Amino acid sequence: RVRVFLWLLVRNRLLTNKEQVRRGAIKRYSWAYMMDNNWKLPTSGWVKVNLDGSVSHCNLRVTVGGVAKGPRSGWLVGFRMVTSMAYIFMVEAQVMLEGLNLAWDQGFRQVELESDNALLIEAIQNGLAAASNVDEVKMIHNYYSKTWQVKFRHI
Repeated sequence: RVRVFLWLLVRNRLLTNKEQVRRGAIKRYSWAYMMDNNWKLPTSGWVKVNLDGSVSHCNLRVTVGGVAKGPRSGWLVGFRMVTSMAYIFMVEAQVMLEGLNLAWDQGFRQVELESDNALLIEAIQNGLAAASNVDEVKMIHNYYSKTWQVKFRHI
C-alpha cells in the first residue's frame, strides 16, 4: 500500500477530498466522532491526541482538528483549523503535524496519537516519512524523532 501511495504521490494522481467522497472512497466525518463515548482514556502518565476532519462540499472547505485528553483530567486542550480542499493525504498529514506540535508545545512527553489514516501511520512507523516529498510528512518524522514517546494508533 505504501508503494502504491508513493507512486500516486510522485505522479500527482492522488484524489482530492471532493473526488474521494464522490467516488465513495471516504465518508463524511463530523466533530461528533471525536466526542464518541467509545474513546478510551489513555494509560496513566500518557496523553491521548485524537485527530479528525470534516469535508464541506458546499464551500469546498476542510475543517480539521484534534483534542488532547489525559487519563484523569478529561479534555486538556484542542485545536481546529479550516483550509481549502486538497489531497486528503496532505490534509491528514497537516492535522497530524498540528497535533504533534500542540502536544510538544504543551509539554506532553508521552503521547498516543489516534488517526484514521492508516497509510500515513504506516509510512511514519516504517521510516518512509523521512524520504517523503511532502513537507508535512518530513516534519512529522522530525517530531517523531524528538526526545519523547509517541505511539500512533489507527482508529
